[in-house]
This record gives sequence, C-alpha cells and structure tokens, in this order.
Amino acid sequence: MLYGGSDLGWRHDHSAVVVMRHEPDRLIVTRAARLPHGSWGAQIENILRALAGCRGACVDATGMGSLALDEMRPRSPCPLVGVQFTAGSKRRMMAGLVELLNMPGRLVIAEDCQGADDLAMELKRVTVSPTRRGVRISGKAGGGDDMPMAMALALEAVRLKPEVWS
Repeated sequence: MLYGGSDLGWRHDHSAVVVMRHEPDRLIVTRAARLPHGSWGAQIENILRALAGCRGACVDATGMGSLALDEMRPRSPCPLVGVQFTAGSKRRMMAGLVELLNMPGRLVIAEDCQGADDLAMELKRVTVSPTRRGVRISGKAGGGDDMPMAMALALEAVRLKPEVWS
C-alpha cells in the first residue's frame, strides 16, 4: 500500500511530497519531490499528481493549508486527512521519524526514487531542537525541512487506522 504526505509551502518555503510503500517489515520511500515555487493552483496540481496511487495521505492543514486542503479534496486521487502543525504534533511526528531512521532497514529510500538525493540532503541537514513551547524544526544552511516534514506526514498516514482510508 502507498501512503503520502505533503508539507505545503507558503511564500519562501517549498511545498514537498513524499510517498512511501508500507510493507510488513519496512517502509520504502518511492517518491520524494520538492516542488518549485509557482502559483497555488500549480502546486496543488503537482501534489495531487504525486499522490496518484496512494491509499491515503496526510496533508499540512496549518494556516493556508486548510484552504488548500479544501480545494484538493474534491479532485484528490485518494482520501486526504489534514494535520494541524502544533508544537506537540510536530514533536510527536518528528520523534517517530527519528525513531524509524535509527532502526536499520526499517525505513529505506528506494534506489529508483525520484528526489532521493534532495530528500537525503534535507534529512542530513535538518535539526530538531526542543524549545520551551515545544520543538523547533529547521534546515541548516542550504537545506530546508520541507521534505522531512512531508516524510513525517506520510508516516502519519501509515499509522492511521485502516478504517480512515476505507
């Protein structure tokens, strides 16, 4: 089964999409894309195209993301669940991602994954640091956190109960 995640960019951030295949003993990233800046409509079309074949996807519904989600749902190739980014939700999602990344062979990037180099670069450069109000997630110079957040959202989609996607 394929599951997707999309972190929606606004102004200076890129939108990103990650799709992973859920297998009994591991997760395989099959698609990863940092979308070029463009019109809102073009970004939505690119996200929907990338989610083709997915059983379901979690999408950033924070701020303008809720408007984009409303626009995407009627045309989406799969059910979408909106996720509001809060300090607590980001901390939980990133902790789950970090945990999987530290389990050899449990989360892998497919050899033929388009965008694999960009994803690997962002994963190496992203930092997760605790703050008094929660957690700060940021990309070091030259890399953002858009693809790791999209990956965490795809992981969230995998973790949802099957009836959500029925």
